[in-house]
Amino acid sequence: MENLVFPGDRVAYVPNHANGDINHPDTQKGTVSTVERKEDGTQKVWVRYTEGSTGALTPTKNLVIL
Repeated sequence: MENLVFPGDRVAYVPNHANGDINHPDTQKGTVSTVERKEDGTQKVWVRYTEGSTGALTPTKNLVIL
């Protein structure tokens, strides 16, 4: 099961090639802007990585809640 995230949560996106290393230089930190929950328990999550940016659809398997 995926970690449930909520709008306003601070998260880090850890790309696959970082092998789970939250300190990898390609890790990006942002704020969850929108969450769409599906009936099957999965969710779609949009994250704003810079102030005022449009939320980017982000794979939840790559998100770490800060």
